[in-house]
Amino acid sequence: MLPCLKPADWPGADAVLSRRLLGADRRDIPWIGVGTDSEVAFRFVEQGTAEAAQGIATLLKPALEELAARQARWEGLAVYLPDGNTLDVLVCSEDAFAAERVLLPAFLNQAHQELAASMLAVVVPRRGVLMAIDARRPLPDLIHFAAIAADECARGPAAISPLVFAVEEGVLAGFLSGTDQVVAAPKPRPGAVEGAWIPIENVADGSIERIVIPIEPAVHQQIVELGLAAFSDALMGSSELQNFSGLFQIVVVPRSVKDDVDTRTELAILRGKARVLVEQMEITTASGGPIEVQATYSIDGAKKPPPIPEWLAFSAVVTFIGLGMMAMGGWAVVNVEEGAGADAAIGGGIVAIFGFIQVAVGAYSALFQTTPNVGYDPHL
Repeated sequence: MLPCLKPADWPGADAVLSRRLLGADRRDIPWIGVGTDSEVAFRFVEQGTAEAAQGIATLLKPALEELAARQARWEGLAVYLPDGNTLDVLVCSEDAFAAERVLLPAFLNQAHQELAASMLAVVVPRRGVLMAIDARRPLPDLIHFAAIAADECARGPAAISPLVFAVEEGVLAGFLSGTDQVVAAPKPRPGAVEGAWIPIENVADGSIERIVIPIEPAVHQQIVELGLAAFSDALMGSSELQNFSGLFQIVVVPRSVKDDVDTRTELAILRGKARVLVEQMEITTASGGPIEVQATYSIDGAKKPPPIPEWLAFSAVVTFIGLGMMAMGGWAVVNVEEGAGADAAIGGGIVAIFGFIQVAVGAYSALFQTTPNVGYDPHL
């Protein structure tokens, strides 16, 4: 006898002995059933049989004992994050019933110890896969983990759930706030993060404060096309979400293209076209509220000013060196009165003039051109 997880929309749930994995008031929670495994198929205990009369709570006990006796272990994986840091992920995937180990406190306690975490964020995206991280990580890291789960779930085969569960002391305790609604894109498109669009929940009142739409263009010229396609998918998929503020944030994943003037220009164009799309189609939230669109570089890009161009930083360094040479040369002329001092002053002056010209061009661009500042709204 072994336990077996099935997706939330499993059509066979009523015909076999099963229950929701956690709670009974949510339709997106996967099912857990019991049965026997063979080389041909897994045979669930059917309703109306003598075994089913014992109840799932009774049959789960020996099923979990048999599961615990199977060989399995956690393996560490370092996932590189957009900000350059890494996310320590524990993965169990060497057993076909690895996902069901989410019901084994002793196995989950090993993850607590290895991650030195009092609370775990755990996912069971598909059969044979169980993943865990420290639930105390910052929200952007948890969102990235949720996107990984959605990606694994969408890839299949035998998808179970993209939900991120909270685990305390080896026991399922609920869902992680802000990551408990991860919706796979209905039609994955090239360049889109095969995670999905991610509703971010306001912990205080349970409302959805924004929907994050990650895209991963190979070059900055793809930003507008990919962003509009992903935005259209999210608009359709979120049309019935209640308590949604109406704010969409299209995010360029930093590992794809650089955060430069070209990228910011494309983001501004994307934002404008997305807003035009909303106006033309007269789209509102489910409650009739307005739709607003941000297009940013990274999850918190809306709060960051654009980077200083590298050439402008270089020109500032050149100017500083030139001023230093002028000062040293002038001092040498006054105090040493030798030709070497005059030569140093002349050389320093030339370098300083070159630096001043570069800074002047940069200042003119910052004051009179729009491209260095597109994509940045200090009011967001």
